[in-house]
Amino acid sequence: MQVTVLGLSEGIQSADSGNSSLLIQTASTSILVDVSGSPCTKLLYHNTDPNMLDAVILTHAHVDHIYALPSLLHNLWLRKRTKPLFILANPYTTQKAQELCALFLLHTKKNMMPIRWGLRDNIGDIKIVSFPLCHRPLVPTNGFVFEAGGRRCSYFPDNAAQKPYPACAVESDLLIHESNGLACEQPGLAEAGHSSAQDAAEVANGLRAKRLILIHIPGDLKKRAAILAEARLGFPSAELPEPDKTYTL
Repeated sequence: MQVTVLGLSEGIQSADSGNSSLLIQTASTSILVDVSGSPCTKLLYHNTDPNMLDAVILTHAHVDHIYALPSLLHNLWLRKRTKPLFILANPYTTQKAQELCALFLLHTKKNMMPIRWGLRDNIGDIKIVSFPLCHRPLVPTNGFVFEAGGRRCSYFPDNAAQKPYPACAVESDLLIHESNGLACEQPGLAEAGHSSAQDAAEVANGLRAKRLILIHIPGDLKKRAAILAEARLGFPSAELPEPDKTYTL
């Protein structure tokens, strides 16, 4: 299984990266996690045919995580895709995504590919487990665990670090966790439904993760360095991702 960081930025995009987004792949399956920027451009850059994309996962209905969905679907329609596309999301996020797509009348396009909405426990040879996270009271948010070939990747998008930890994410080979600031900013972070670098390290330790990647990070390079340093105090192997870097599990 390969995991590519397509975007690593928080809500404010940075010069080197768009908003947080991932590409999860095996030899036969491709899943896009959250949609920002130009999804088809990113897929093509990573030698993935957009018409062969199997599924899109939407973690929650905040703009920086779903805004490019209409563009992706329109592009796939222009490419004359016929293969069904699965879009996995919790019911609230599904509703908001459908409303967003309806603004552009995508459902009226002739020969639009079939779209299958709703959570599923597998896509191709990738097993998927979703779990609820505490982000904003009115915006239900899900994290996801991906398993293939005996390897496990867990993704904790926007969330105020919480306990108990989901059992499905224990002993992940790769944990990707948001880190929107430092422990000294914790009151404000928690109020906004976000985690500090220290929080992310605690989650990694609590889950006995083998590797921790910090995502949804600010664009300021000094702030990023401070976030990495704080995370490494609690979890020495913590990393900041490089834009478009692929991790092989």
